[in-house]
Amino acid sequence: MKKLKTGLISLVFVFLSPSVARAADCWDDTRVEDGVVKLKGIECIAETILVYAFRIGGLAVFLMLILGGLKYLTAGGEPEKAAGAQKTLTYAIFGLVLIIISWIVILLIEQFTGVNLTTFELDFI
Repeated sequence: MKKLKTGLISLVFVFLSPSVARAADCWDDTRVEDGVVKLKGIECIAETILVYAFRIGGLAVFLMLILGGLKYLTAGGEPEKAAGAQKTLTYAIFGLVLIIISWIVILLIEQFTGVNLTTFELDFI
């Protein structure tokens, strides 16, 4: 059990570390002045929130699929446990579909309006 816990924690760090590196690049001297974030820093905040939201959502779906599969394997033929595992798997797949649809909606809005929603830039500042 300890190896599983260590493996999952390692997976979380590997999964989220590119965002941390990107966030560090985002906070340069043009966005922070005397330790105070200027309005231009909103770009970094919004982009980081979007990236983390999708990554954490994907990680949650992955973990729920594993949990649902383990529940199903250990149900032992009991209908209540198998039904609970099936609900877990159904909700995990529903969450994955929701994440994919939300990303597609963002890309469609980007395509039809010409507003770049995946890379935040405030041109008026």
